[in-house]
Amino acid sequence: MPEQKVGIVLDGSWVSTGWLPAGARPWPAAFASYKAADVPTANGAPPGVTNLSGGWAMAIPAKSPHRKLALAFIETATSLSLLARYDSESGQIPVEANVASDPVFVKGIANDPLLQQAVTYARTTHYRPAFGPYNQITTDIQTITGSLALGKMTAAQAEKAYARDVTRAAGSGNVESHGK
Repeated sequence: MPEQKVGIVLDGSWVSTGWLPAGARPWPAAFASYKAADVPTANGAPPGVTNLSGGWAMAIPAKSPHRKLALAFIETATSLSLLARYDSESGQIPVEANVASDPVFVKGIANDPLLQQAVTYARTTHYRPAFGPYNQITTDIQTITGSLALGKMTAAQAEKAYARDVTRAAGSGNVESHGK
């Protein structure tokens, strides 16, 4: 992206945090070079735009010998102040309005206009389905992306690998081809 060789990126809200001055790959021109955009729905179906959100959770194992301690940790980790800080620093979109409007969160994303825009997309998000192969597909995407980033795979090879991996994980009956 810094070499201006990418026209569109379908990725998550956290990407732009890497471009901030303290990020993994600071890139001052990033916010003038790229903008966030809503994803249109298929055939313009209402509401006209859609987004996909994931999520994470904290849980206490059924056989945990320290259930009260685990609950205390979860309550602390999911407190308003810590969620506001965590979400702003990691590029997460808050799912609760009180976190999105918290001064810690608002200040934390002040220098990241792409994350500011992404936060507005929560109104049209759909949460990823409980689809069994999703974890395998996500892992495959990360592996392929890493291979691309390291120059170990061309875009054409990545496309073929992704199609193969998705079909293997999801089954051919669950894959819609948009071939060339």
